[in-house]
Amino acid sequence: LINFIHPYISKTFLSFFFLFSISLLSQDQTDADSFFGRAAPIYPTPDELIGWVDSRTITTLNGEWSYIIDPMNNGLPEASLFGGFPRNKTQKTGMELIEYNFEAASKIKIPGAWNAEDEKLFFYRGPVWLYKKFIYLPKTDLLTHLYIEGSNFTTKVFINGSIVGEFEGGYVPFNFDITKFLKEGENILLVQTDNRLNKSSVPTHRTDWWPWGGIVGDVYIIETPKQFIRNAYLQLNPDNFSQALFEVQMHEKLSGHKVTLEIPKLQFKEVFETNQLGRIEETIKITPQLWSPSNPKLYEVIITSEIEIISDEIGFRSIKTQGQKIYLNN
Repeated sequence: LINFIHPYISKTFLSFFFLFSISLLSQDQTDADSFFGRAAPIYPTPDELIGWVDSRTITTLNGEWSYIIDPMNNGLPEASLFGGFPRNKTQKTGMELIEYNFEAASKIKIPGAWNAEDEKLFFYRGPVWLYKKFIYLPKTDLLTHLYIEGSNFTTKVFINGSIVGEFEGGYVPFNFDITKFLKEGENILLVQTDNRLNKSSVPTHRTDWWPWGGIVGDVYIIETPKQFIRNAYLQLNPDNFSQALFEVQMHEKLSGHKVTLEIPKLQFKEVFETNQLGRIEETIKITPQLWSPSNPKLYEVIITSEIEIISDEIGFRSIKTQGQKIYLNN
C-alpha cells in the first residue's frame, strides 16, 4: 500500500507544481507582452500652486518613509517588464519574480536629503524611490491635493499604482490634485526623486553647490472646497505707500464670485467680484505702519469667499536697490 501511495503523491505534487509554475510564468508573460505593446506613459505637470497653505486643512505626511536605490532606473513603469515599483507587488508564495520590498527597505526621515542621511549615498547621483503608506477617508464635497514643499531635482509621483505627475526643479513647492487616485482606507504614495543634472536643468550640471537629493520640504495632504481660492496676493505699491495691489485667483475660471478682503487693524473691509477668468485685480487704499527690523509690524489679513476663509499675518515694506545699496522703506 505504501509503495502504491508514494508514487501517486509524487505525481500529484509534480502536477500541481507544474501547473503553479505555468500560472506564474503566464502572469510574467502577460506583463512582458503588456510592456512591449503599451505606449509610453504621460506624466502630467503640476497644477497651479496653492498658496496660503498654513490656513488650509492639512494632514502631514512627514516622518518615517522607506526608500530603495534604483541606479539602473528599472523601477519606472516604462522601464520594467513587470510593471515597475508603482505596482508594489508583494511575495505571496515566494515564487514570484519580485526583487524589491518597500516594507522591509531602509528608512529615512522626510523632509530630508537621502545623501545627507545615509553616508553611503553621499556621492550617489541617480534615482531613489521613497515610499509612504497613509490612511485616508475621501470626502465627496472636497478636493484633495498632494503638496510637496521641495524635492530635488526630477520628481515622479505615483499613488496606488497610478501615475500622478512629474515635476522638474528643486527647492520650490508644487502640488497635484489627487482626488481621483485615492481610495478609502490605506493608500500608497511612491515618489521617485532623481538628483542628476544636465545642460538644460535648473540648476545645470555645472553648479557651485552640492546636489542634495530627495524630498527636502514638508509633504502635506491638503483639502479644499471644489471651488476654492487657489492663491492671493496683497502687495504694497513701492512708489505710493498708501496703495496696495490685491490679487485673487480662484480654482475655476468663472465670473461673479464674491470675495471679501479684511484687515481688521486697519479697519479695512471690502467686497470684490471675480472676472471671467476667475481673477480679481484691484488697487486698494490703506495706511499701514511699515515693517522694519526695529518695528516688525504685522497685520492679520482675512480673505473670505462664499465657502472658504484663508488668513495670514503679513508685513508691508518696500525694498529698492540703487547701485550697490539696498534701501528699506525709502
